[in-house]
Amino acid sequence: MKLTRRMLLAGGAAALAAPLTSRIAFAADDTINIGILHSLSGTMAI
Repeated sequence: MKLTRRMLLAGGAAALAAPLTSRIAFAADDTINIGILHSLSGTMAI
């Protein structure tokens, strides 16, 4: 596989952009709790 200038620039741009995109994904300070309520009695009891 021949390394071209275009491939080198694309790889360099991807290497520089990767830390920026991963930081955006983990930027939230607050946590969100997700739960489910189960019925313990009645017709829908588990």
